[in-house]
Amino acid sequence: MQIHSLFAVPVYQSEIFLDEGTITHVKNQTWERVPFKTSSQTENRYLLEDIECKNFREQVMAHCKNYTEQYLRFKPYEFYLLNSWGMLHRPRDWSDAHHHRNSLISGVCYVQANENAGNLVFVNAPSNALFPSSLCLAVEEYNVHNSETYFFTPTNGMILLWPSQIEHRINQNLSDQDRYSVTFNFFVRGEMGSDEHKCHLSL
Repeated sequence: MQIHSLFAVPVYQSEIFLDEGTITHVKNQTWERVPFKTSSQTENRYLLEDIECKNFREQVMAHCKNYTEQYLRFKPYEFYLLNSWGMLHRPRDWSDAHHHRNSLISGVCYVQANENAGNLVFVNAPSNALFPSSLCLAVEEYNVHNSETYFFTPTNGMILLWPSQIEHRINQNLSDQDRYSVTFNFFVRGEMGSDEHKCHLSL
């Protein structure tokens, strides 16, 4: 007997090396509170373009290439950075459920994440749910087939990449230290579709 998980959502996880100079540069950014005052973000929305983040950016780009070509098995399109910014979650800060608009792939890398600093929680879309949300069945044990949420516990240097439409939230920072991360979005350039099927697109 076999169970096949059809149309799975691929979330990529790996590690990035961050030197002390890069970490200091991220922490020393100018920060502003988000509209709902639950966390802070950098004024700089292109943080990975800074010369101090050159090695950081190169590693992020390499992981995106690995994700799209080795795992998703796309042809070698040019996935390029749209934007990148720092996030600061002070003790008791959190972020509500959201997804990233006008991008294809989103990601995060954790610059400083202490124990209990707040998990990243992905939320299953109603259209992808096992059964309609109007029916709530009791679960004996949660797994990849029946879960409505899935979380990652951040550690220093962890990088995650996922399709931008996937909804996610950040649990409250229950530690006594600030949590720093850098978030980024990708879009694509290249030739897609074909004239034969009247769906050619050049981006």
